[in-house]
Amino acid sequence: MSPILPVLAVSAFTLFGNTARATTTVDASPSASEDLSLDLAYRRPVARRRAAPARTARRHVDRTGSYALGIRAGSYLQGYANGTGSFADLAFGIAGRYRAAPALGFELEWSHAESIGRDRITNPFSLSAQVFGYSWTLVNPYATVGLTWAFRDYKDPYTVLDKAMVFTTNDIVFGPHAGLGVEVGVGPRATVNLEARMVGYLNQPDDDPYTRAAMQTELGFNFYF
Repeated sequence: MSPILPVLAVSAFTLFGNTARATTTVDASPSASEDLSLDLAYRRPVARRRAAPARTARRHVDRTGSYALGIRAGSYLQGYANGTGSFADLAFGIAGRYRAAPALGFELEWSHAESIGRDRITNPFSLSAQVFGYSWTLVNPYATVGLTWAFRDYKDPYTVLDKAMVFTTNDIVFGPHAGLGVEVGVGPRATVNLEARMVGYLNQPDDDPYTRAAMQTELGFNFYF
């Protein structure tokens, strides 16, 4: 036998074994390009939902630190203590207001109420604190509390048990008051208000024929500056 054949056989066996190992061996580690694609996939930015901005109430007006002058028209009502009836006198007046804060105001008011025959003349003067609701809008409901002084000049005829009498006085009665109202803006500076308040007088004389409670109603026009 030729000596070349064993050498060829060994070489063929060695080549076959290396090919088989190369075929059956699997490299489980990813390539550099695969690493990059996986890394980018995991690092892909995720869109986050942003919280919607909180809605704030639309502020139509801000009357902080402003002053107002106004006129008033309404009525002054009071009953007779003996139950024989009541009266309602036409009233006119003026008012000045200061808004210390959007929801807080202070007001001075003077009015003149008079009966048709001038038998009763009442001049109430009041100092009030007012708390406004929805003060940033054009419609402000409000509550008012304070003190009222009523200057009275009466020669008032009335009846007790079918007996005609006349009550005459020229004095000042005072007491606390409380009421409710609403103010409506009709422009950047002008407003209209409607208010009703009850007054409880503390120092009426014993022979006073009227109830200690009186009521004022008014429609007003105000201008802020």
